[in-house]
Amino acid sequence: MSENRLADLTVGPEPEALAILIDMHNRWYSEYDYVIDIIEENARLPQLRNGIVNHQTLLFIDDVPAGYIMFATNLRRRVGVGFYMAVENEFRGRGLGKLLEDHAIDVVAADAIGHGVEILAYVGEVAHAVKPILTKWGFVDLPVDYAEPLHGAAWSSFGEPTFNFNELTLMAHHLPDIPLDVSAVAVAGAEAFLLDHYNLPSDNPTVVRCTQPPGYSSTQG
Repeated sequence: MSENRLADLTVGPEPEALAILIDMHNRWYSEYDYVIDIIEENARLPQLRNGIVNHQTLLFIDDVPAGYIMFATNLRRRVGVGFYMAVENEFRGRGLGKLLEDHAIDVVAADAIGHGVEILAYVGEVAHAVKPILTKWGFVDLPVDYAEPLHGAAWSSFGEPTFNFNELTLMAHHLPDIPLDVSAVAVAGAEAFLLDHYNLPSDNPTVVRCTQPPGYSSTQG
């Protein structure tokens, strides 16, 4: 029987394991190369920064690197946030993607207890092609007309932010014993991604649209 091992690579990980994580991210998400700086920051800085508990986990099968996941617990927005996850091709078909997502949800739930915060849900940006898989794992669509900034968190290097429309959906998974309030989670999840992860200006029209409660009209109030 294969042995699964999940290695947390935040705050002082082994350099060899960190190099494996960086290489894996580069191969699976080469368009998001700026994330390498985030991985290295997570390895050397305090895990809790600006109200966000950062996590990056490497999965080994029989001591062979098989996949990884990066996620966080946003204590201010009261949501867990999934950023990047990949399973190496030779290990696919074993349920390891779900294992990684379940691990993240369990860790977020533990963070909630440890910090005395009730977390609403675990939220991720999901490409349309993989929505059916996430749905099987218990994720549901959130009622938000979502848009991801071009160039991700590196958008400011290219001037004013521009957005990918209709590329990603926000989906959420409930935490143990926490009912899923999709309206509240939609707002909190969009804010966690757009304001805290991508550091977009809060008055950007697309950001304003994405972070309004479902059913909100600009003529209200």
